[in-house]
Amino acid sequence: MAVALLLIINVNVFGVLAQRVEFPIKLAKLSLCIEDQSDSITGVRVSFGNPEYWWVITPTNDSYIRSQGTGRETKVYQETPTRGYQVNSIEAEILKRVFWTFTETLTDLDGLLQKGEWAKCRYLDGYMPRFLKGLFYLYSSAKCSQTLLPSYALVPDSLYNVSLSSPLSDARVAQWQSDKMRTVYLRIIIKELKYQIHVWEKADLDHVERDPDALHSAKFEEAFGIFIKLYFNATPVPPMNWPQGHL
Repeated sequence: MAVALLLIINVNVFGVLAQRVEFPIKLAKLSLCIEDQSDSITGVRVSFGNPEYWWVITPTNDSYIRSQGTGRETKVYQETPTRGYQVNSIEAEILKRVFWTFTETLTDLDGLLQKGEWAKCRYLDGYMPRFLKGLFYLYSSAKCSQTLLPSYALVPDSLYNVSLSSPLSDARVAQWQSDKMRTVYLRIIIKELKYQIHVWEKADLDHVERDPDALHSAKFEEAFGIFIKLYFNATPVPPMNWPQGHL
């Protein structure tokens, strides 16, 4: 604990940032769409590294947008207002692609925690919190509901900066480094979250006869909430004694 406290003091008082080591980040880019007049969030813009095309997923209509030298092409997938809660085929495909980038990054994080590669953890933290907040709204927009995921799974802006030189990253990773049991629990929930994502995808997203009315997983939602708590060092640590090894 003393080591973690010293690191936090160094960052906040003297402005000294701990080392960061760059490595490829696999996360999809999720950006919130905000209405100018009300500042309310209307949807999520999703891209996968190519700046020429992206998707916008909202609780109502969804759009595919491609920017070309001759102009912009937009294709709108309209949804009936009374059926906005259903996950259509476009939303299902985007969710699969986004969650693939998430599970790959979770695998990377698990390996970094196991090896104690804290400099890479700090670098990853420059991307992960913003992605997690975008994922909350993407999942909520696809299902047209913000009550499926636990409210505490929505990452508060005060807990992170969109920056590769944030003292908040230093403080967060310093606590992982000093609290070995928390790191063990974080690795456990990473594995559980990946498992629940896999079960959910196989049961719903990958199913040729999937029921769009039932396209959500309470087990995934619970695991995602616990991951958020552990990643952002909430106390007390959530219980991990699951029957038969899973939630």
